[in-house]
Amino acid sequence: MLDVIPVIDLFAGPGGLNEGFAASRGYEKDFSVRLSIESDNAAHRTLELRSFFRQLAKKTVPEEYYDYLRGQILREELFEKFPAAAGAAADIAWHAVLGEEPFENVTKRIRSALPEDTSHWVLLGGPPCQAYSTMGRSRMRGFGGFDNDHRHLLYREYMKIVAAFNPTVFVMENVKGLLSSMHQDQLIFGQMLADMRDPWASLSTADKRQVPRPTMSHGYRIYSFTKPVVGEEELSPTDYVIEAEHFGIPQRRHRVILLGIRSDYDVAPEPLEPAGSLVSVGDVIGSMPKIRSSLSRNAGPDNADNWAKHVRGVLRCGCFPEIGDVDVKRKIRAAVKVATRRQSNGRH
Repeated sequence: MLDVIPVIDLFAGPGGLNEGFAASRGYEKDFSVRLSIESDNAAHRTLELRSFFRQLAKKTVPEEYYDYLRGQILREELFEKFPAAAGAAADIAWHAVLGEEPFENVTKRIRSALPEDTSHWVLLGGPPCQAYSTMGRSRMRGFGGFDNDHRHLLYREYMKIVAAFNPTVFVMENVKGLLSSMHQDQLIFGQMLADMRDPWASLSTADKRQVPRPTMSHGYRIYSFTKPVVGEEELSPTDYVIEAEHFGIPQRRHRVILLGIRSDYDVAPEPLEPAGSLVSVGDVIGSMPKIRSSLSRNAGPDNADNWAKHVRGVLRCGCFPEIGDVDVKRKIRAAVKVATRRQSNGRH
């Protein structure tokens, strides 16, 4: 019997979902992230570093790791000092584009990541949300071919894995805009739920040629994390939304999170219990020591005027070209003006 439950993460981003599973301790079983797949280079680097950290954390995290975080050594130097941990991290964090990577390669990586004697494992994933988020849709409608954008249906890459491997449990996360997203005049969410309940039947003929059919093809029951299912009751789409601020999180982050449990397991999850009151950011980090970011660490005396001056210089020189959003730059400049005004009035 396995001491830990393996976890595979698709469309992993920088690893928010798998980080939560990896950090869980003290339950009957712990979780172990065996493979995370991500296409974005920056997000993949984060996944690899966190996986590297977890290899080190099995013992004592060396000071060199914190030297890297402080910018005192390069990433390559850190990895060279601990080649075994770096190699394991490279095996776990895979930089690949699902939907473009040959499916045969994907299935090989998943098979090699799962122990041969495993009977229980968890699949995670959050297919790209640009086609579902309300902001993303408003931006993308100005471009031709939005209704046929392949990102609407990238969740089917996720369903191919479910159909091929029959995980005991899967968790899929996405933005709230998924509930109203349309593709070819049809709401995507209803079709997505139907596909999840019968993954093999959801596959196209072309997909079935790619996907090795399992010995037994299982269906799934789809649960909400916030509302129990009573009898044959059908949940409303909004019942699948978790509003984070009501569950002890200091952030108004609203996400659709679906829990699929294989139909041959007669279990039903207990819904999350809401927190008694809202938690502020100050409640969480208010007792921590105040620090400066690396951006303004070398800006001279530590006061609002020097901070504002430094940020204005960064914006002028274009040192952060990734800040391409005009509205974001405008808000940064407005914050700098407020900080400068407070400094000149003797307030901090």
